[in-house]
Formats: sequence, structure tokens, C-alpha cells
Amino acid sequence: MSLLRSMLFTAFLTSLSIVAAFAADAPEAQQLIEQGQFDKGLELYKQLVEQNPSSIDLRLAYASALTRNRQWLEAQAQYRAVLEKDPNNSEAQRSIATLYKWMGDTETAIVEYEKAIAMNQKDLSAQLGLASTHAMNHDFAAANTIYKNLQQKNPNSDAVKDAYYDFKRLESPRVFVFYEEGLSSKTTEYGIGVPFMNRQELGVEHQDEVRTDIYTRTDNRFLLTHHFGFNHSLMYRYRGAEFDYDQTPGAYAAIDTFAEHRIDYTAPITAMHIGRIIYNYRPTTLVDIAGSTSNQVGDEFDSHKIEVRVRSYWNPRFNTTLGYGWLRDLPEEATDASQLETNNLIYLAAESQINPDLQISGKYITNPDLDNSIDATLILQGDISLPSDKSLLVRFKTDDYKRSDDETSLYGGVRIVPNAHLWSEFGLKYASRGDDNDLFPLLSVVYRF
Repeated sequence: MSLLRSMLFTAFLTSLSIVAAFAADAPEAQQLIEQGQFDKGLELYKQLVEQNPSSIDLRLAYASALTRNRQWLEAQAQYRAVLEKDPNNSEAQRSIATLYKWMGDTETAIVEYEKAIAMNQKDLSAQLGLASTHAMNHDFAAANTIYKNLQQKNPNSDAVKDAYYDFKRLESPRVFVFYEEGLSSKTTEYGIGVPFMNRQELGVEHQDEVRTDIYTRTDNRFLLTHHFGFNHSLMYRYRGAEFDYDQTPGAYAAIDTFAEHRIDYTAPITAMHIGRIIYNYRPTTLVDIAGSTSNQVGDEFDSHKIEVRVRSYWNPRFNTTLGYGWLRDLPEEATDASQLETNNLIYLAAESQINPDLQISGKYITNPDLDNSIDATLILQGDISLPSDKSLLVRFKTDDYKRSDDETSLYGGVRIVPNAHLWSEFGLKYASRGDDNDLFPLLSVVYRF
């Protein structure tokens, strides 16, 4: 869904640029905005609006500039001021709806789009906005109906053709491939996801993880997701894993197989605060260690993990995620399956849009891994937008191992999203752990049919 939001936001910014281009009363302010000098440009627009309070075009241009700077609440206030002077201005009404959509309040956005269409039945942008909001809300049936009606009424419209084409990608199956190497592991993953019955999605995935000189873990996963609406979903995942050791492990707690069941429920507390509850139940069988006593051979135990997270959008530029949970699992040094321990889990994350071309994010997670060998992981990332369809990524990661040297890595990559079909990322990672260090590749590709 992040792909859909990106495409819709890009299209919306394009329309705002067109509005602003005709703001003949504010060429200097608009020039500053186009140069990325938002503070100066917005201050000049504000002065011009105060000096010319009756100018609809000037206020619309000011609102579009505020939107480009992600000052969405301030932009909405300007659009509402336009409606006070011109109650039938469908452009202002449509823009209010679009801003609600980008703030995540899709239900209100649908109502506001319908108001804009009632003002102007020929407002194609409002009708396309309504269709895309239904798509964001995972009501593909409603979106499909609107798109088909628009195609019949506007058979020569490139905007309708392009929007419908992109929407159909969301209804289509997707496949993905992921490959990453490091000093301590190598991961290969691939799978397919298939939307069906309007709000459901089925996924099948396979993963091989090689821990150098220790084991190869093979995972097969089955996922079933139901989308109630935007930021509102219920997912079940089954994960079956088998471990193949390079040599017979000496540790009692070495895992042979597990079958993990995961329930993941996400729902909006408000439009700006999204709650999430994740529960994992994992029946586990240990390795049959040669020469062990009879009560240790192939022992079994059940681990449990529950997490509660809240993601909060404090403004269009900044959001945080706070999470807490409990993990009931067998520690690495255990000598008996009854020696289960309970550990607290912490999940902290933040994202900030510094300017239209730069986003930074950070994440801190305790006990993030399956084999219970890492205390915590810290990830810091910067995303820099480039012209066209590309962006640069810089990522720093450190793993705090419980009983061995920590590992740090610095990754630089390129992300390319040329169309609605393809999402790709590739790059190089420099990793160091103890006396070891080296360069490793990373590749990730998603293709929608």
C-alpha cells in the first residue's frame, strides 16, 4: 500500500504545481517554493494573502505550497477559507478531501470527495481521488466500479487510463526476491502474494538462512490477511522451520524444528494513532543430541511472544512507534526444557521527513532474533530522493550479541521504482565483527503483474 500512497501523493503534488503556476500575483513566492526555499516562500505567500484576502487564486496557491511542505493542517485551513468566500469551489473541496486521505482519515476523505463531486459533476480529479481512497481503504470492489464508470464516460482520458492501470496492479499477484549477505549469515528469500475476494490476500514464502559454520535454517511460510480498511487488518501466519547443522551441536537448547503460529491485528485508535497486537505461539523440538541422557533427547517446549505497539503520526513530517512485550522462551544456556525464561521486549522507532527530498528514521529492538543470541538491534537510515524514480539509501546497523562480539554494518544502496509493476533495491554493505570485516551485496525486487 505504500506504493499506492507514493503514486497518489506524486500525482497530487503535480496538480498543486499546476495551480501554483497560475498564481500571477505571487511569482516570486512561487519561485522560492520551486527552489526548495519553503520558509521564505511560505512567509511571502502569507504576507501576500494578508494583503489580498479576497484573492481566491492567491489563497489556493498558498495552500498548495503549504501542502508541498507537508503542512497539511495549515493547508486545510486555507482551503476552508476559500470555501467561505466561494462555497462551490470544488477545487478547494477536493483538496481538503485529498489532505484527509494523506492524513490517514479515509472515511472522512470519502465524504469530502463526495461533496466535491456534488459541487462539480465534471471534476475528474475528485472522482479519481474518490476511487483511489476506496483503494487505500482496501475496498477494491467500490474502487473498481468507479474506475470502470470513468472509463466509459472518459474513454480518451490518459489520466483515467493511467490511474486504472495502476489500480489493477494492486489487485494483481506479486512476487518478490530478497538476498543479503553478512559476516555471520546469508539470507535468500522469495514468495508470492495473491489478493482475492476484494479484501483478502494469500501469501506463500520460502526462506533459507545460513549461519556461517553453524546451521542452515529453512523456513516455509503461509500467510492469510483480511483488510477491514486502511490501517485495519488481521493477519495469520504459519511458519514451519527446520535446522540443518554443520556438525552435531553441543548445546542442549539447539533447535531442530518449530512450527510458529502468528496472529497480527492492526487497528486505528484514531486516524493519527494506530494500534497493533502481535502474538506468536511456537511449539519447538530440540536436536537429538548424541550421547545425551534419555530425558534430553528431542525434548519439546512451547514459546510465547506477545507485543503491543502504537504508531503515532504527530504531524505529516514526524511519526513514532512505541512497543512493549514479553517473550517466554528457552535461553541459550539451558540444560532442560523446563528452564523457560521471560524477557521484556522493547520496540522504539521514529521517522522524520526533513524536507521533500530527505527522510531519516531509526529503530531500536530488544531480543529481535529467533535463536535468542542478540540482546538488541539498532538501525539508523536516511533516504534521499533523486530526480525521476530513484532514491539513495544509507543505513547503519549494530547487533549487540549476548555472548560474542557485536556486529556493525554500513549499507549504501539505490532504490528504483520506475512504474506500478516494479520495486527494486540493491547496494553494498560493509560489515565488521571482532577482527573480521568485508563488503557484502544486498538485492530486493518486488514485481506486480
